[in-house]
Amino acid sequence: MRLIRYRVTDFRSVQDSGWLEVDAVTALIGINESGKTNLLVPLWKLNPAQEGEIHPTSDYPKKRFGEIRDNPGDFCFITAEFETGSAAQAIAKAAGITLEEARFVVVKRHFDGSYALSFPNHAHKTEAEGAELKRIFDSAIAEIEPLSALRQEDALKDSLLEKLRELSASAASQLTMSGKAVSALATTLQQQLPETPAKTSTVVPRGLQAIEQVTLVHTRITAPAPQDKDGVEDAVLGAIPRFVYYSNYGNLDSEIYLPHVVQNLKRTDLGAKRPRKHAHFACYLSLCGSSHRKFWNSGRILETPTIQGETPHQRKSLQSRKRSASGQISSKELGLRSPHSSRTGGSKVTTDSDLRQMEITFESGFLTIDARKRLNWKAAVLGYSGF
Repeated sequence: MRLIRYRVTDFRSVQDSGWLEVDAVTALIGINESGKTNLLVPLWKLNPAQEGEIHPTSDYPKKRFGEIRDNPGDFCFITAEFETGSAAQAIAKAAGITLEEARFVVVKRHFDGSYALSFPNHAHKTEAEGAELKRIFDSAIAEIEPLSALRQEDALKDSLLEKLRELSASAASQLTMSGKAVSALATTLQQQLPETPAKTSTVVPRGLQAIEQVTLVHTRITAPAPQDKDGVEDAVLGAIPRFVYYSNYGNLDSEIYLPHVVQNLKRTDLGAKRPRKHAHFACYLSLCGSSHRKFWNSGRILETPTIQGETPHQRKSLQSRKRSASGQISSKELGLRSPHSSRTGGSKVTTDSDLRQMEITFESGFLTIDARKRLNWKAAVLGYSGF
């Protein structure tokens, strides 16, 4: 089975996400605290590979906590539509529907842990159309009228035709009829026929055929919906994919010293958290279209320290070089806008007054590089190819 789209409702900060179309690879992109996690966790909790329990204190929306706590089964937090694929045949057999009707299935999960299923291609009807019943009666009338009845069945033929015309008119006057009303029609017809008809009767068999057709209509509209039949839920839930929520990442520290980043990746005594932070930093550079070596090459022009007793001309030249270097790293290497260009936000590269420290500011954090340690950093980066 393959997930086609899903929708999150009343889960944490999400009131209603609307339908989210998905493909083989789907990315949710947004700033921190924008709700990305709250769109992914419900999908995981639909059918988790492990864990994934529903936690009222963290999963219920704060504004509706009380009413959901009182009736968790009334609130659906995830609705997902799947293409059944190779599982369609088994599901169709269990549900008593066609393969086309079983091609798609919608799965919902409520806060009490219960599931609800539906088949979008199947229209389950609980009432019969009056026109359908009228056609059954009119067809019986048309076939019985020309029949040559046995002498003892002349009165039976006349009374049966009269009742069929009456029932046809009644069905024609109603748009739909309930299961109870349809059952009453079959009972009325049955009362017109003798309990022990003649073996050579020509009228009774056609009357019984009309009763059988009405009974089939009644059976169809009173049957449970496909999703409510025994074994259907197990067949569907056993076929839908299990979801894994992977959140093994770390946020950037406010300051990162790159030689330590490279050195720490070689160590095995730091636990899992710090290497994840370093890997996250590498992802930052990658998303910016850069790498550690590119970053180093762009930063070399910033290495010249402040010269004591410099002239105003030298200071001005230094500032010009600083702006040029910042713009170069921003525009050419990191793909960021220059801090001196006209902008309303985004990322930038700046340096301190003596070019000893360079700061890259992202929308969601910053890192600081000490120019005095850059030679050590370069040697460490070049000596480690796995970073």
